[in-house]
Amino acid sequence: MPIKGTPITDSISKELLTRSSTTPSISHVPRPLENRIPDSTAMKVLVSWKRWLPIYVYRARSGWKMQAFPLQMTIWTLLLLVSAYLGAGTALFLNDTHRHNLAGISWFDRIYPPNWDEYREARGDSYITQAQDSIESGDFSKSFHQVRAGLARSPHHLDGRLLLADLYQAMGLGDLALNTLVECTKYHFNETPYLSRAIQVLFSQQRDSEIVKLCDSLLSNGELSSKSEQLLRIAKANALFFRGNFDQTEDTLSDEHISKLPESRLLQAKIEWDRGFPELALALIK
Repeated sequence: MPIKGTPITDSISKELLTRSSTTPSISHVPRPLENRIPDSTAMKVLVSWKRWLPIYVYRARSGWKMQAFPLQMTIWTLLLLVSAYLGAGTALFLNDTHRHNLAGISWFDRIYPPNWDEYREARGDSYITQAQDSIESGDFSKSFHQVRAGLARSPHHLDGRLLLADLYQAMGLGDLALNTLVECTKYHFNETPYLSRAIQVLFSQQRDSEIVKLCDSLLSNGELSSKSEQLLRIAKANALFFRGNFDQTEDTLSDEHISKLPESRLLQAKIEWDRGFPELALALIK
């Protein structure tokens, strides 16, 4: 026969049952914080995206620690350097295209070091094109600065040198015009119009001795075209004639490349006329 408890014992039993159901088991009790924090001597193992971090700061039992990863640091350093280089190159390229309105330049040439010479020359060519446009619009001051900037980057641009020489001539700076043309003849000795313009400026300033030296220097080049050679020999003969060196003039004109040219026969007739033989001079002209 079951023994019935008293009301007091029943209430105590219910209280014990209630407490036992709400008390967590030993397996569910969380570990102390010091057991979950890694030891100061232990290496933190990173997972997921954290593996690409060059530096990782974490909390250890002895305090905050920093862990560095050499491979990731090297990769990040290289990425930052490449990004900075590309960013700077792109900024300079955009500055040329948008601020200075330069055309015909390449972004690849700007960021690729072996092509920097081509990029600099392309910039110079674009400046010279702008200078020619400024001349047509009547802005000579702007054209002067643009053509100088262009030749500083593309020094062998023939049209640019001719334009700058004309501007110097217009400003009364004949010496600068002469230097602008002559200093580039050694690179463009087969450009007949350019040679002709340079010699014309020399004659306009009565630089006969310099013409002879220039012609002798260029005639020693074995790569001269026939037109350039004829132009230089005729120019040399005229310079010698103006100096009164008739014998040397005749020696220059006797060269087979120019002896039968009309310019050569006319100059020989002038020599005979100045020597006092007008009949012979007329015969040479006929």
